[in-house]
Amino acid sequence: MTKTLHPVARPDELLLSVDGLKVEFSTSAGVVRALDGVSFDVRAGETVAILGESGSGKSVTAQAIMALLPKPAGSIVGGEIRYRGLDLAAQPTSKVRELCATEIAMIFQDPLSSLNPVFRVGWQLAEVFRRRRGVPKQQAWAKSLELLKRVGIPDAETRIRDYPHQFSGVSASAS
Repeated sequence: MTKTLHPVARPDELLLSVDGLKVEFSTSAGVVRALDGVSFDVRAGETVAILGESGSGKSVTAQAIMALLPKPAGSIVGGEIRYRGLDLAAQPTSKVRELCATEIAMIFQDPLSSLNPVFRVGWQLAEVFRRRRGVPKQQAWAKSLELLKRVGIPDAETRIRDYPHQFSGVSASAS
């Protein structure tokens, strides 16, 4: 079963627009405003990095976009998040998660908390293609290898068999 995805984006198409995003967390000490008016756009073909000091809201911004804010403490209290014109903040969590399974992704800062340490990186990448897109095993492996090459992993053919901890700042020649 292969899921139908949006057609390939047109050059310069606005894919994601975050406008005035405000996120709050209810804590035992009261309400904490974690984001207060974050705005940015991402167009097709662009790579956007969100930089800032620890605690500045980088992860909260990504979690809000992907409907991953911890509930019930975290909530979007203002602004808009639009993906290809669809207001994600107004959608049911299930709809946003469906998009995250096929079209929207986040690369977490710590690979040890994002990838299972007992499975090889290649297996975990291929699993996404197999489970979420219904891709056969060999084709999923080939797509995973292609992704590693695309992001510049040296000696991807060998590294695809490494465990997550072996990717943590170690060059291919030192592994």
